[in-house]
Amino acid sequence: MGKDSNDKIEIICKKMNLFFKLWIDLFKELANRLIDPVQSPNFILYFIVIVIGVGGIGPWINLAKKNNLPEFYYSVATFALTLASASFADVVLYRNRNNSIDENKNYDMLTFPYTCIFFITAASAVFSLIICGFFPENLATGANFSLVSLFFGIFLWWQVNSRNPQLYKAPLEAENALGDDTQIHRGDTAGYKIN
Repeated sequence: MGKDSNDKIEIICKKMNLFFKLWIDLFKELANRLIDPVQSPNFILYFIVIVIGVGGIGPWINLAKKNNLPEFYYSVATFALTLASASFADVVLYRNRNNSIDENKNYDMLTFPYTCIFFITAASAVFSLIICGFFPENLATGANFSLVSLFFGIFLWWQVNSRNPQLYKAPLEAENALGDDTQIHRGDTAGYKIN
């Protein structure tokens, strides 16, 4: 083997290292986005109360009704599709915000996996809607598609919103709950009865 073939092998090795480094970076970022929000009680409370509790009101109502499984799986699929659609729209629109270069690079790297997850969610939800709506005798299959769409829809929402700073803030700081009584407020109090 000559110097020329050693150079080619070295170039191939460098390209392979870059290829695997990109994949490792991708999986690290996905894992960080999955684990980091667990450390924030505000994020977890928002997820449970608002996203699952209030956002999933349709499935909750159908779950409370007895002997209503087709409608339950139907509403779970529509909830998952809504969750995934809103999250995917956020992925598309987020790139256009004023972000740091590193954050935009991370979003560029994550756009393809998020797109794949969105289409898996959408396809599963549509199959579930078709099966539960037109073929109720195949309810088990519709239920499986519905639950798959719910899993991927929640996963996509979690991943997309894991870096949303608004979900990490406390809704009301304790020192601001009563207002600032040291500040002078100017204004006209004419017409108001002050005790």
